Amino acid sequence: MATTALIGIASTITQTLSTLALPYVQTAIDLQNESQKLMNTLSVIRAVLMDLEELKDLSHADQDWLEKLHDVLHDADDLVDDFATKTLKNRLVAQRNVIAKVNNFFSTLGFYAVMAKRIRDIRGRLDDMAGDRAKFGLSRQIIVSQARSTEEVHFYVYEPYVVGREDDKKQLVGLLKNTRNEENVSVIPIIGIGGVGKTTLAQIVYNDEEVNRMFEPRMWVSVSEEISRKRFLLVLDNVWNKNRDDWLNLKGLLLSGARGSQVIVTTRMEVVATICGTAPPYILEGLSEETSWSLFKQVAFKSRADMENPWMVSIGKEMVWKCLGNPLAIRVLGGILFRKSEEERRRLKDVKLSDIGQSGNKILQILKFSYDHLPSHLKRCFTYCSLFPKGYAMDKNTLINLWIAQGLVPSFYKNQSLEDAGNECFMELLTMSFFQDVKINGLGNVQSCKMHDFLNDLARSVAGAVNAVTDLDGTDIVERTRHISLCSSTNSSWKIPEALLKADRIRTLLLPVQSMSYDRLITKSTCASILACFLCLRALDLHDSGIEVVPDSIKKLQRLRYLDLTKNKLRRLPKSITGLLNLQTLRLSYCGDLERLPKGIKGMASLRHLELDECANLAYMPCGISKLTSLHTLTMFIVGKGDDSAVHAGLHELNSLNYIQGELRITNLGCGRGAASAEDKILKGKEFLQSLRLEWNQEANDGRDDEVLLDSLQPHSSLKNLFITRYQGAKFPLWMMAQLPLSLTDLVELTIRDCPNCQQLPPFYQLQRLKILRLSNLSSVEHIDDNDSEESTIFFPSLRELHLNNLPNLKGWWARNISGAAATGSTLSMVKPSFPCLSKTTIEFCTNLASLPLQMHVEELSFHRASEKLLRQQLTAMAESLSAASSSSLSHSKLKSLYILGVKDMDYLPEEGLSN
Repeated sequence: MATTALIGIASTITQTLSTLALPYVQTAIDLQNESQKLMNTLSVIRAVLMDLEELKDLSHADQDWLEKLHDVLHDADDLVDDFATKTLKNRLVAQRNVIAKVNNFFSTLGFYAVMAKRIRDIRGRLDDMAGDRAKFGLSRQIIVSQARSTEEVHFYVYEPYVVGREDDKKQLVGLLKNTRNEENVSVIPIIGIGGVGKTTLAQIVYNDEEVNRMFEPRMWVSVSEEISRKRFLLVLDNVWNKNRDDWLNLKGLLLSGARGSQVIVTTRMEVVATICGTAPPYILEGLSEETSWSLFKQVAFKSRADMENPWMVSIGKEMVWKCLGNPLAIRVLGGILFRKSEEERRRLKDVKLSDIGQSGNKILQILKFSYDHLPSHLKRCFTYCSLFPKGYAMDKNTLINLWIAQGLVPSFYKNQSLEDAGNECFMELLTMSFFQDVKINGLGNVQSCKMHDFLNDLARSVAGAVNAVTDLDGTDIVERTRHISLCSSTNSSWKIPEALLKADRIRTLLLPVQSMSYDRLITKSTCASILACFLCLRALDLHDSGIEVVPDSIKKLQRLRYLDLTKNKLRRLPKSITGLLNLQTLRLSYCGDLERLPKGIKGMASLRHLELDECANLAYMPCGISKLTSLHTLTMFIVGKGDDSAVHAGLHELNSLNYIQGELRITNLGCGRGAASAEDKILKGKEFLQSLRLEWNQEANDGRDDEVLLDSLQPHSSLKNLFITRYQGAKFPLWMMAQLPLSLTDLVELTIRDCPNCQQLPPFYQLQRLKILRLSNLSSVEHIDDNDSEESTIFFPSLRELHLNNLPNLKGWWARNISGAAATGSTLSMVKPSFPCLSKTTIEFCTNLASLPLQMHVEELSFHRASEKLLRQQLTAMAESLSAASSSSLSHSKLKSLYILGVKDMDYLPEEGLSN
């Protein structure tokens, strides 16, 4: 890893120096000359490092030279960062008045002279390093070229491929069914080497429908649910504990479950299976040769032509043979082959892979081989992940922002944002199975992922002493450590350990497992010590630390790019924080006591991510926030309750923030500084925004201007999630009515609630991609759609969830059917089959609702304080439709769950429609 990291630092220094513009004066010319000489030296050193990176083994002389170079290059990087910060400050000062500009010019001349000398000194140290290298020469045993393929990268499905485990699943489900029930709790161990698929198999069984019916509740590690007298299934994943007393204690806690309860334990250790098991362990073997080849083809080959190419098949089968059926090794190795160019693939044929046997260290060898064939930027990104503990769910956006803060993410093409480049790095690692256990949010975006334990071990191995994952005592920290993760929660008695104080040039300090409690806090003095001692920090995580005041000394961290203060007790931030000109990410979410942001935040030109979720006491956005044109994340915008334009930012300031992506929540709409005209279209240019939440302030709003205001808040057509609440207008704007199909073409989720004056709703059925519709507290609505029920041939083609809550005057879906439905005499004639994808419907407090469109495919129906007539109509209509269906595929209802509460006059349920 040392060579890879140093290549990245050398590249960053060169790139930064090449972009700095200097005035044409003598001191600046001297500085420019020194900078050019430094870049020349770095070019030579970078070439040497690239040669070293391709060596399979490094000599002791190589390793000693790299350790010395490590310190010098980090010093050079800090120096150039100071240079860039001063240049940025000069640019900002130049935007002020002439006097400030002149004063700054003359003070800067002295800075240039000092900087030229410092660069000359650092260049001398690097020249000495290059000279030392030349003395010893370089012995080569070059392996495969590691240049980044220029081919376009295509991303296949990134969830782990599961093949060849059907028989294992059947046998394990059989064990769950047939294990003797005379015991309250039985334990079934699954044994296998790392990466063979123990966790995956347990997940498949855990989610199986038959298993789901057998056990209530099912628990994955957590036993927080009530289990008394219930037949439960508990999965304990990746267990290493060999203490028999601990297992007896755990079993005692679980004895309250009903007879037949089961525990599945996945482990690599036979001794664990022997101690904890009440049934013979299930030995999970590797995949068969045929299944291994099938899995490899899915992840490694780009086209059918690859599968038919003899030498490609030869390479692939040799790789598969050496993996001996280990799915993790197959996926990772296949992912590496997938991204290689044709020439690189041919060279791989000549590379001898280490043999893979049934032991962990040999699996690590093939994972290391795969790592060695990553491009340098992906090596650096992957290795940084070693800072997170095993089993930790890494948030994708947080991880990318940390990578960016450390300069690990290159731009792959002109004008590409760092966030897009970081996302590309993340997706490449995910596609090649370096990440797993992906969680997807409701909009289809990757939210988080984990690393397999073996890959976590690999990342820590290649990172060496540069990255340290340690406890509060600072174990494993040495002076050359640059990135530190404290994997224990701090408390009020914690002091910075001596080992950490000696590593005063650290660039990362993370608290990944920090969890707030009354005692788990960092004292004011400890916080001040962190800010005073670690001036090289690029990323600082102090979340959940009970901090009430951020010291003014925060301004000393001039190199800081990432600051996490979420879930603290802050009321205000110090003014000095606005002097952090390099800060890119400021996380303040869940700081419920935070009252205001500093006025000078508008001068933080590098700020790209400002997270303010659930800052309930934040009163307004400071004036001038429109100057933060680099913002990619602004999770909340609070409209001030006054008309003081010198203090409060108005909605118009959002106009210039067109790079905002993800989610934006606008609160206090309808207040003084929220006024807008219909022509403004404040949000329409924000094409990267995915989720928009619009919240009116009901107390300060009489509704007169709401219709104009909502019209001005029309989003870009690519929006996926829209939430509107407390809107007081009587009607919705044109972009939500007649223009809806063109205005919100990509909308997936829509929520409208607490809008008491609205009588006519938008034509929701025209939203072809809509999956979730929530309507709540709409007291004036009598019907959902004005159109004829026969008008649309495909009625809500994508809708999966429908939630209607507290619509007291709602009578039916269509206006025509409200008066005419009862006269037809047939329930089926009132409603036609619709909602082809609908699986969940919830009706609450809609006591006048008598009919809905037929829901043939619904799996979950919930009626709470709904009309008895509606419930009978749905079940009867479903039965009539089923009996009329000629296709066998429609001969059975899909209804699995029916929840009824508070439905008056419902003494019994009709048998029709409840065949399942």
